[in-house]
Amino acid sequence: MGFDPEEPANVRFHTKYHDRVVNGIIAPQKKADQIIWEEGLFRVSAVNSLSPFPLRFRAEVVGSCAHTDNTCKSYDFGPFAAEGMSLEKDTHAFLLHKHNRVIGIVTAQKAKYVWKCTWEQYENHQFEKLVGYPPMWGIAFAWIHRRYRGQGLTRRVIVEVAAFFATNVEFLGWQTPFTPSAKKMIKRLCPTCFYIAK
Repeated sequence: MGFDPEEPANVRFHTKYHDRVVNGIIAPQKKADQIIWEEGLFRVSAVNSLSPFPLRFRAEVVGSCAHTDNTCKSYDFGPFAAEGMSLEKDTHAFLLHKHNRVIGIVTAQKAKYVWKCTWEQYENHQFEKLVGYPPMWGIAFAWIHRRYRGQGLTRRVIVEVAAFFATNVEFLGWQTPFTPSAKKMIKRLCPTCFYIAK
C-alpha cells in the first residue's frame, strides 16, 4: 500500500516520519530519565531492561529510526527492543538528546568472547582470542543523526559510556565488522590496539 495524500492517517504518519528523519525524535525530558552527562543543550541518558517501559520504548523507536538510516544497512535488526532483550547481554542504550529531541544512540552489551589485536592484525584477520578473559562491555551499535555528524558527538557519548561502566575507552570492546566511519573513529579512540567483543 502506497502513500495516500487524501487519507488523514497517512498524512499524519508521513508528517511524523518526515519530522523524525529531518529533525530527530521528539523526546521531552522525563523525571525517570537517568542522565549521565549534560552540557549546554546536549545530554545523554541511559536505558536498560530494568528502566520504565516508556523509556525502553523510546529507545526502541530511536533504534528503529537509526536502523532504517541507509548508513546502517549492515545491521539485520534494531539495536534495542523495549521487551525481549537478552538478560545475559544486559544491553544498555545511551541516547544523545539535544534539547527535546533524541539525535543519537549508542548501545553496549556484555560480551563473553573477546579478542585483542593491533590494527595491522585486524587488517590481516589475525585476531588473538583471549581464553578465560572475563566478560567485558562492548559497543554494539552507534548512530548519530545526519545533521549532527562530524562534530565528535559519537566519541563524546562513547567516552561517557565508558565512564558509566567505570572503565576507560581503551577497555571497551567493539563489534565487527566496522563501517569506514566507525573504523576511523575507533582508531582515534584506540590508536594502537583494541578489543573485539561479541
